[in-house]
Amino acid sequence: MSETVPPTRRALVRDVVAATLDAGVPMVRGRVFRARTWPLQREHFPALLVYGYDETKTLTNMSRGEASYDVTCTMAVGLRVQEKSIDTPGTEADLEALAGAVCLSVMTAPALRLSRRGGGLDVSIGAARTTLGIKTDGETAIGEGVIAFEMAWQEQYALPPPELCEEFSLALLLTPSVP
Repeated sequence: MSETVPPTRRALVRDVVAATLDAGVPMVRGRVFRARTWPLQREHFPALLVYGYDETKTLTNMSRGEASYDVTCTMAVGLRVQEKSIDTPGTEADLEALAGAVCLSVMTAPALRLSRRGGGLDVSIGAARTTLGIKTDGETAIGEGVIAFEMAWQEQYALPPPELCEEFSLALLLTPSVP
C-alpha cells in the first residue's frame, strides 16, 4: 500500500494558474491542460498548456527545528491557435490576443497573492517572457507560443530533532602484531 504524498507547492501554483486561465480567458474555457504535451487534435484549438519547470530552492535560514528556502520557478503557459486557411495576419492577431489575455489573467490573479483573509499562495511574479510564432501546415496557419512566468515564493521545512545517544560504550579489539 503506498502513502499519499501531498502535492508540491509548484503543483499547487500550476493548478491555480490553470484554474485562473480556464475561468479568466473565455476563448479557451474548457481547453486549459496541466501537462507538458498536447493531448489535442486540431479541432480543440485554441488551447493552453500549463506546466512548471526549472525550480530552484536556496537555503536562506536554518535554525533548530526549521529550514527556510527562497524558491524560484518558471511556470510556462503554452499557447496554440489555428486558422482554417493560411491567414497568417488573422492567426497572428488571434495569438497576440490570447497571449495578452493570458498575461493579464496570471499577472493579476488574486489566488496567487496573499490576501488579507490569509488566502492565496503568496507568489510573486518577477518577469514574464513571451515567445510567439506562426507556421503553416499545407493550407492551415498554426500559431504557437510560450509565456514563461518567473515566480518566487518561500517554503519552510520542519527538521527532525537531532538524534541523541543515550548510551556510549567503547570496545577495544586487540590485533596481534606480525613479527
